[in-house]
Amino acid sequence: MSVQPRENIRAWGYEATGNYFETLGIEPLLGRFFGPQDDDKPGAHPVVVISHRFWQNRFAGDAGIVGRPIKINGYPFTVIGVAQPAFSGTELIVAADYWVPMSMNLEVQPGSDWTKWRTSQNAWVLGRRKPGVTRAQAEANLDQIASQLARTYPNQVSPKEKFQLSPPGLIGQALRGPVDMNP
Repeated sequence: MSVQPRENIRAWGYEATGNYFETLGIEPLLGRFFGPQDDDKPGAHPVVVISHRFWQNRFAGDAGIVGRPIKINGYPFTVIGVAQPAFSGTELIVAADYWVPMSMNLEVQPGSDWTKWRTSQNAWVLGRRKPGVTRAQAEANLDQIASQLARTYPNQVSPKEKFQLSPPGLIGQALRGPVDMNP
């Protein structure tokens, strides 16, 4: 990532769908989060939300950060928001420095269009149960979807696949906290 000319720093980011922040029910500290309108066309919305920690460490908490350009892998993005201090993302292996719309995949990872690979394991699914829906009901519904996918794509999805809901984290409850790669 570049935040100034001729300065490159290592930053850890995630690509997220346009309903990511809305699904989590969180609000930005500054600016706004990206939404479905920012994730509707590949490459069309080069916007980025930065973590509070990254904002403090790299921008000294500058309230004027919203609207400023930064480069990710040489591609210009515009900062549109800063996350709340307590939010480091849902991928608990590494605390995120930034989030971009998933539709910006090729700009963030040039030459790696994994979003079109049916066998890609780069995407993690996150959701919330509707009020009144039990865990067993949600898992049964997801298992129906898995069965349908197995019938549609028999060479890529096993008919034995079953879903088990779990809170965010790696390997179930084994790892619960994020690693801060840029203290």
